[in-house]
Amino acid sequence: MSAPYLILGSGYTGHRVAQSLRALGRTVLEFRTQTHNGSLPFDILNPATHHHLTQALAPGARVLYSLPVLRTPNGYQPTAPTAAPLLASSARVVYLSTTGVYGDVHHVNETMFCRNCGAATVTALNTRTTSPLRISVAAA
Repeated sequence: MSAPYLILGSGYTGHRVAQSLRALGRTVLEFRTQTHNGSLPFDILNPATHHHLTQALAPGARVLYSLPVLRTPNGYQPTAPTAAPLLASSARVVYLSTTGVYGDVHHVNETMFCRNCGAATVTALNTRTTSPLRISVAAA
């Protein structure tokens, strides 16, 4: 059995990646703050949930890191510095961020408009489709 794929931040994009990987026969574990559709609980700001990730992180695991910058009572907090030590034993980490296209803002949601984007980027960002993502997985 090959090492699992772990999706941290299994929201809209992360969940679609997970579905595509499963369609290719891969083992996928999804993590999100609010569990949904069989996902495992993981809150980067709550160390009591970190064991769910560290227990699932088998040797050779591949991680899609799709956690945003979070708003806390002390301001905005990047999540990557907290997660990096938890992911040290993974074979590969892919960092996915879609907020950079929105300019100098800290909170992004589906109602915001992309700034300084070409027509193709705006179309891609504003298109919601139920078709699966096209993902190919090379042997490690």
